[in-house]
Amino acid sequence: MTIGLAAHADHQLNPRIVLCCDWLLGDALSSSERTCKLDITSVPRTAVLLTGTLETAIGLTGACRSKLKIKGAFASRESFKRAIHSALNTYLAQLAKRSRNLDDVELLLANFFSDGPCITHVNSQGVFEVIFPEIKSIGIGCHFSDPILLWRQKHQPMEPALNLPMVLYRVYEAKKLSEASRDVGRLTTLVILEANCEEEQGFSARPITESCFEWLNKRFLEFGPQPLPQQFDYVFD
Repeated sequence: MTIGLAAHADHQLNPRIVLCCDWLLGDALSSSERTCKLDITSVPRTAVLLTGTLETAIGLTGACRSKLKIKGAFASRESFKRAIHSALNTYLAQLAKRSRNLDDVELLLANFFSDGPCITHVNSQGVFEVIFPEIKSIGIGCHFSDPILLWRQKHQPMEPALNLPMVLYRVYEAKKLSEASRDVGRLTTLVILEANCEEEQGFSARPITESCFEWLNKRFLEFGPQPLPQQFDYVFD
């Protein structure tokens, strides 16, 4: 269960990364909104969004952490992706020994390199970089969020510069629509990452404020799906 979203953004010609997730965690018997799926501290220089079976997702995150502690892992985005490939293969082998697989687990990794921000998608199929203007969604909620993301990008493509408010809205809108799934929680974490060499992680993470959430919700009520009338008046030929 869950939803995770990641997107490139830009504010006054400075790159940002927007991350979003819900808090729902449960099993066949019960569920509660008590677990944030965003980890910004445990993996070196990387923020992680987790979806799927939590125990397995945490195991894959741990494998990534181990590989990224090796010298040279952050020399370039290519060396970073090689380290994540190695972590994925190592963890898949460990799971296979226990007759298990990755199931529905997916990760979105976010960090910054000298040549700019990087978002990486990890699942059982491999390691893939997310390129602007794609807004990547993972988790079961993506079945509800992807249609509006694809429609928006086709009919209203985003400009690469000065687009942070637009990216925030599109991510928020996609999260709201994903709540149509019973497996996506209503509580929402929405964070903006900015490169910051003074921070140990190499970035600062700023959760959006309550007033920003209010602004986003007003825009959603204005521009999101609208109620239909009780009936349409149309005379068919």
